[in-house]
Amino acid sequence: MLLDHLAQTVRITPLTPPNLPQTPGMPQMAIPGFGLPGLAGLAMPAVPGGSVQNLGKSIMDGLEVMGKRYISGAQTMETWTSTKLQLPVLTTMSGAFGQQTCRCKTLPTPPDPSSFQIPPGYTQLPPR
Repeated sequence: MLLDHLAQTVRITPLTPPNLPQTPGMPQMAIPGFGLPGLAGLAMPAVPGGSVQNLGKSIMDGLEVMGKRYISGAQTMETWTSTKLQLPVLTTMSGAFGQQTCRCKTLPTPPDPSSFQIPPGYTQLPPR
């Protein structure tokens, strides 16, 4: 749904428009030896000279999560992934660069349906 707020028009386009180029693959992380754990369908590559430790299950923000620690030389990455959503909830990386933490707040609830309604007073245009 494309909204033109100045003209107060809306144009609904198909979900999969024809003849669009393929989206390139997910880029790799900048830390050598680490892939993207916790994302569904992406396998963690072997960690050269490193190891992978299973940290077991836990609960974060009301979600069941599985933890893994990836160690490669002086670099460590710990990731906690929601078993239901297959999304990382907490990722911590540490090494010579210091420590970085990324926490994602996720909700397993559907969005509000009113977000997908045509606003009052808008005119619907035909699809292109």
